Amino acid sequence: MRKQEMICVVENIRDVIAIESTQQFNGIYHVLGGIISPLDGVGPDQLNIDALIKRISDEKTEELIFALNPNIQGDTTVYYIGPEAAGAQY
Repeated sequence: MRKQEMICVVENIRDVIAIESTQQFNGIYHVLGGIISPLDGVGPDQLNIDALIKRISDEKTEELIFALNPNIQGDTTVYYIGPEAAGAQY
């Protein structure tokens, strides 16, 4: 029943639960396991970004929704993934 071509990217499982509680999203999720935060020693290699890029390449993804915190770490993560995702799409 879920739209497989729509992926919502979240930081952790709590974000999935919060979005699901609204009953407004009917796509699928991808949990990154955190966000890029150099000050905390978290880089792209510690996150599930490669798995996301593979999903975008392998599945017929039409829409990628970022549901990350609107702070510098969340924005950095989006800016890092954006070009990677676009390259996987085409």
